[in-house]
Amino acid sequence: MKEIAAYDPKMKVALEYKLLDPRSHILIDSVGKTLAIIQEIGLENLGINIEIAHAQMAGESLAESVCLMSRYKRLFHTHFNDSFAMYDNDLIAGSVNFWGRLKWFSGFKKWATTDGSA
Repeated sequence: MKEIAAYDPKMKVALEYKLLDPRSHILIDSVGKTLAIIQEIGLENLGINIEIAHAQMAGESLAESVCLMSRYKRLFHTHFNDSFAMYDNDLIAGSVNFWGRLKWFSGFKKWATTDGSA
């Protein structure tokens, strides 16, 4: 990751974490672990792509995850979708958890743009 991000400091590189996937080996499974690795590497152009379904699978509070990434200016991208609990269905946002996604989306602008991240 360090070598890729260091290759072009002007280009942002975003990591996407995921709790589990039956088709591959997952090494980074939470926002906290992803943030710790990125902070350890220490490059400004290395950040996080939060996929809503992956955060939900990990049992994370979406608001807390976004606030944490924003606090360290590491929220680079959002994959806004919906899913059924432990499945990565990539459904249309709000098709399963309408009120939860609406609540998250209504606060997202405030959470993510306090420091100009997302």
